[in-house]
Amino acid sequence: MGQKPRLYLRTTIRPSLSAGPRTGVELLAMPAADLRADLERLAIENAFLVLEPAPAPGGAGQGDPYLSDVAQPVSLVRHLQEQIACMGLPEPVATLAAYLATALDGRGLLTESDDELAAETAADAETVAAARAALQACDPTGVGARDLGECICLQLIEEGESAARAASIHAALPALAEGRFAAAARALGESEAEARALAARIARLNPDPAAAFDAGGAAPMAPELLVTREAGGRLVVTLLDDPAARLRLDEGLAGRARATGDAATRDFVAAQLAAARRVCSAARFRAHTLRAVGEAIVEAQSAHFLGRARAPGPLSRAAVAARLGLHPSTVGRAVRGRALLFEGRTRPLSDYFPAALEAGSGETGAGEGGISSAEIQARMRDIVSAETVDTVLSDDDIAHYLREGGVDIARRTVAKYRKCLSIPNSSDRRRRLARRARLGAAGVRE
Repeated sequence: MGQKPRLYLRTTIRPSLSAGPRTGVELLAMPAADLRADLERLAIENAFLVLEPAPAPGGAGQGDPYLSDVAQPVSLVRHLQEQIACMGLPEPVATLAAYLATALDGRGLLTESDDELAAETAADAETVAAARAALQACDPTGVGARDLGECICLQLIEEGESAARAASIHAALPALAEGRFAAAARALGESEAEARALAARIARLNPDPAAAFDAGGAAPMAPELLVTREAGGRLVVTLLDDPAARLRLDEGLAGRARATGDAATRDFVAAQLAAARRVCSAARFRAHTLRAVGEAIVEAQSAHFLGRARAPGPLSRAAVAARLGLHPSTVGRAVRGRALLFEGRTRPLSDYFPAALEAGSGETGAGEGGISSAEIQARMRDIVSAETVDTVLSDDDIAHYLREGGVDIARRTVAKYRKCLSIPNSSDRRRRLARRARLGAAGVRE
């Protein structure tokens, strides 16, 4: 019995240039692969717009700038956008929610405030709130949360807790995390035993909603910027593919078209030329801004690029924006979802914006130019890698060790950074080291 043909419809959401081309700032957030595809389409639709063919992927060590065009496993972004497309949302909310899916950090969190997102996207507060709510309604539970606390509370609500109780738990999370169960119990209006049971339950929740997708072997981010080191140590930033450099107006055709035809034809030619000029101007703005932001990052982090510092120093998007005379949201668009290639290694631009050591109880906050969270984490890796079965350090011990090295840091911050580095607690590390020692004594390699 023959199979009957079936027709399937699937909605895909991705950035696209409209007939009236978007501004350069909006193009800045567009992925390179989407930009190339839309410029190619516009060059076909508008006879006055010429896009020269892209050069073949070149140079040894430069990587393939077209890597993102290769078919990829389902990513977290695509997984979320396919869910959003099925929600029946109003068009502005659906479009913004699909965009926010691309703005998540490595854990699946959306740490910008609603006000920051409104400023960046020019959307009203109601649309931003609705788009975030749509994102948070997606699987895996916890994506789109503002912080780890909200991520945990979204999962508790999924398990049946009321929103009001989840809010109370959110307020008590610091006490629960620090083992101050009596204080947590008072805040929750429960017994200390119930607070301990709640802490154990929270420990089983997922602090990293994006982890399952990372583990799925998604391909690395395709770099858009190339950083090279010239003789004498000078660092140079270039675009791996610059469509603006290959985009031009066909002035000869424009001149001939203006000289012929009736008034209606001339009006049409004028409109098409204006549209083509807007495309060229927007593409040039995108290329100039992306290169300028890359150069500002490399200049600010030159000690790291040149090997004088093993981790990037503290840097904020606001500082780069002030240096370039741009709005911080413009820098955010240039950085988000982009990577650079340096000496054979691809690294997200966001990695070059580590926060300064957070100020807090028992800590001295560092401003721009102080010690960065990335440097602290690098020191913690060194400390843990040097441990033996008999010298495993607790979080308190690591904090004390760092303070002796001139870093005023609290134990809770050490615990936070340890979790960010996926370093097990001291008990688990001691158990692993003991197992490794037993295997080694038996001549078995782990």
